Amino acid sequence: MMTRTEQVFIPVHHPSFAGHFPHYPIVPGALLLELIGMAWGQPMTAVPRVKFLQPVLPGDELMIQFTAGATQTAVQFICQRGAVLVCTGLLQYAD
Repeated sequence: MMTRTEQVFIPVHHPSFAGHFPHYPIVPGALLLELIGMAWGQPMTAVPRVKFLQPVLPGDELMIQFTAGATQTAVQFICQRGAVLVCTGLLQYAD
């Protein structure tokens, strides 16, 4: 089993904030998953499980802990803002 931690910074002026939501922008789940997948560094093929627990805001700094199993085709992740758990899930990716 392999564990790795990556840091992700949410850009303050990303174009997706225009529609999510006026006067209180939050990171759309699709963007958050894209950033998490990019932090892992391999192309995702599916997201069989994800739980969004707290909103992620522009300018947030996130720590993502990845745990890959023996098969190396899936990776679990835990995403935190400081001590606050914001989402968890499982990514599948190409070999």
